[in-house]
Amino acid sequence: MRRRASMKHIFIINPTAGKTDSRQKIYDMAESLRQKHGLDVQCILTKKQGHATELAKKLCETGEALRFYACGGDGTLNSVVNMYADKETKIIYVPSGTLNECSKNADGHFEIRSLGHADEKYFTYVLATGTFTPLGYNVDNKLKRKIKALAYILGVFKELKVYRIPAKICADGKTQKGEYSLIMAIKSKQCFNLKFNRAYKKTGGIYLLTIAAPKHDKLLGLIELFFPYFRAFFIGFSKEYSSKRIKFLKINNANITIEGGATFCVDGEKRDMPQSFDIAESGLNPPITVISKRCFDKLQ
Repeated sequence: MRRRASMKHIFIINPTAGKTDSRQKIYDMAESLRQKHGLDVQCILTKKQGHATELAKKLCETGEALRFYACGGDGTLNSVVNMYADKETKIIYVPSGTLNECSKNADGHFEIRSLGHADEKYFTYVLATGTFTPLGYNVDNKLKRKIKALAYILGVFKELKVYRIPAKICADGKTQKGEYSLIMAIKSKQCFNLKFNRAYKKTGGIYLLTIAAPKHDKLLGLIELFFPYFRAFFIGFSKEYSSKRIKFLKINNANITIEGGATFCVDGEKRDMPQSFDIAESGLNPPITVISKRCFDKLQ
């Protein structure tokens, strides 16, 4: 078939993502596009964390018209998004990671029409620091491939510690200040496969979850944290919620100030955030098309 000119279709593939090796399935998808529609298709494998960003940057410098297919987990999508969301470039997410949180916010194919924005970078579904959040970027890829989501459960024991994050949070004109064990901006109905944010399904947007640090450290502190974490992640929220230890609020704009800055989990990747940064929602044009995980698994 005669090729359509002008646009390249670039598949950026993370070969270490997911429960199984999905490369051949993605190669077949790319070849099908080439044969059936005459598209100019190229498949590129990432080699290390951050490599997807490097590849996207180099391709951007060519000045060619491009369409990107982010094939991997949420971190792979984040890398591509942060290179191209401002350039009116079409991005298609092919979920082939372990958890693929972004692909679970609706059934079937759907579109992401907005992103979270913090410190001049985007996040697709979560930006968080505190207890358990290093699980997003510390779990070994080989272990994830062997035992799947169980790798995250095993990692819980390693990350079972009390965090004390001194922070000032100003959200939509309201200020809270104190020590926190968790600060999470969530733009999804779930995180770590826990479907705790039922409010997102109703209204969308960004929600800010904070859990206050306990009075004690070590074992006593962990016992104190059990009930707030159980309330937040296993009972969950269908609307905004506020108590002495937990606040769960929908936000339009927020500023977070943490003395000395902090390391955050951003869409499953490690990111050092500055001492003070703003969080807001940013619209996308064109939107990101998400191929559902269920549909991808059925591809031959």
